[in-house]
Formats: sequence, C-alpha cells, structure tokens
Amino acid sequence: MIECKDTSKEVNIEAIAKLRNQLLRRPAAAIGSVFSRSGFTEATVTLTGFVAPQTILLWRGGEYFRKLLRQDQKQRAKEPLETMLLEGLNSGDATEMTAQDWEDIRQAVRERISKRQGTGK
Repeated sequence: MIECKDTSKEVNIEAIAKLRNQLLRRPAAAIGSVFSRSGFTEATVTLTGFVAPQTILLWRGGEYFRKLLRQDQKQRAKEPLETMLLEGLNSGDATEMTAQDWEDIRQAVRERISKRQGTGK
C-alpha cells in the first residue's frame, strides 16, 4: 500500500495510524510506504517502529529516487565485471601461472603506475 502526502507541514501521526489500520486488514507480509516531501513528525517516526507485524516505510523528499538511482548505478557497475568473469570462465581450460606470467603482470602494473604519475618510464 502506498500513501503519498504533499503538504507544507510534516506528516503527522494520523496518516500513519490510518495506514496502520488499513494494513491490519491485509496479510502480515503487506508493506506500507508513505512518501512525503515535507518529512515526518517525531511521533510519526516513533509509531512506525511499533506497527509489527506490518512494516511501514517512510520516504522523505527525494530519498526514494536517490535510492533507485544508486541501485541502478550499482547494477551498471556490476555488468562489466560479470561480463569479464563469464569471458574468463569461457576462455578455455585453466592453466597454472608461470613465473613469466607473474612478471608480465608486475610489469603491466608498474607501467600503469608510471603513467598515472606522469613519469612515462
């Protein structure tokens, strides 16, 4: 269930009590969400902690949209990693690393560090 409040004042306890009563008529797994651009009174926040077994989530201002954006950014960051992992898994049988393999890796790291520091060595 979603309840939205667009008021100039903080949402008070009455809105949460009303939502709680509506949730009591629903299965225990039901979740209530209240979105408010103006925030919530202290009593409202306190009441939401005592509505078990139901859950009421309070969202202030742009919190919800920021959370969605962060989740999207995390997912987008995972995609290239997952692609590289799958490429590695599908690249053939595993082989043991040799001393030369490790030296090549060290050299590549040294070159990257050198480029970042601007020395170009």
